[in-house]
Amino acid sequence: MFTVDARLKRLEGLERLDTEDIFQATYRKHMKKPLISKIAILVYDIFSVLIFPIAICRYIHYKVHVFLGYYLFVPAQFLSKKDKKKDYSDESIKPEEDVKEVKQKKYIREGRQNLKKVFNAQIVNIKTADGAKLNGVFVPGEDALGRTLRQNGPLIIFFLGQTGMYEDLGKGRFQEVLKNIRNHNVLVFNERGVLKSSSIATRKGLYLDAEAILQFAKKRLKVPKEKIVLHGHSFGGVKATYLASKHREIKLLNDRSFGSSDKAIYYMAKDMFHKVFSVCFLMPLYLIEKFASQNISNKVKNFLKRYEISKDYKLLRPIFLVKMIRAATSVAAFICAKITVIFGWKLTPEKDWQKVKDKKFILFLRDDETIPYEASFFKAVKKKEKQFIRILDPNCIHWTAMAPDIYSVALKALEA
Repeated sequence: MFTVDARLKRLEGLERLDTEDIFQATYRKHMKKPLISKIAILVYDIFSVLIFPIAICRYIHYKVHVFLGYYLFVPAQFLSKKDKKKDYSDESIKPEEDVKEVKQKKYIREGRQNLKKVFNAQIVNIKTADGAKLNGVFVPGEDALGRTLRQNGPLIIFFLGQTGMYEDLGKGRFQEVLKNIRNHNVLVFNERGVLKSSSIATRKGLYLDAEAILQFAKKRLKVPKEKIVLHGHSFGGVKATYLASKHREIKLLNDRSFGSSDKAIYYMAKDMFHKVFSVCFLMPLYLIEKFASQNISNKVKNFLKRYEISKDYKLLRPIFLVKMIRAATSVAAFICAKITVIFGWKLTPEKDWQKVKDKKFILFLRDDETIPYEASFFKAVKKKEKQFIRILDPNCIHWTAMAPDIYSVALKALEA
């Protein structure tokens, strides 16, 4: 840990960002609606007032859209409001083991304090074009000689996953995300609706947030656009890829993300429903195994093991029953995916990727435990893209930091 004098010395020449002068973003040209669209929206609003059923349908659509954003697409909103939080930062914890819960307020406070003490970070607040306040952090980087970079130096704008909060980066194993970065400053914000960021998450809001962060980097930090790298991890890949498709000369790093939201929802829901339906059929056997006599319980265990009836809570036999479950899960998953599209959550980063004309790179984990391969971003664009790294680090899973050498190779490829 640095001494007070060392920290002050390293911060010399850096403008204070945690001031009352909050940066205000504006609407970019590509986000402004043409006159015809404005007239159409005005007519639609008038009809909504005159025809009551239209108003009811619009209200229901908006409420469901917000509900899906709150609990499904940006669950960090409701998770950040709980009294307790699961602490994944302990390096001794493995995915299959039980994760201890800690008090959320204490966890968040320690995360912010560590970011300031260990990385000399500054807390930043900005306003988006529609008036939402975003709370984030600017982490100054170091060059090869250990000297603090200027604020207008090379910058990585890091977009977090669904449940991520920037305070996580100050805790335990997650500090490796920042420690693995060399010769770059880092800028990261919480989603709207998460902790000190105001408003609620909507599809439009995601893009407004991304634009506001980029404007802050270019106008307040004065970072030249050719020195900016957009790093989107998981759900953050949506915003990073969108920004890169709208702005020239900005580099893109898509990290363990998905190709489209409906496809991701379909495959994830399919896996979930398969387990749920399987457990429904297996429940009688589980109950017998738990509450019956030792003799009967052992027979049930031997029966399940001998005939390989199930694995990881998924039914494997009998075949006709498995086929029925697969058919039912496909239908249920398809309905779930289409509901998200109907209510305004159609996200297609794979299409935005084709519009990115500058340097871009993909980090890909083949056996991702969160995003199935069929829904992965790499699967969606692999026929047209050669710039990627398949992560082979056995200790790397979806939500952990990758090895420093892998990250260095990706950055060098972008800067070549």
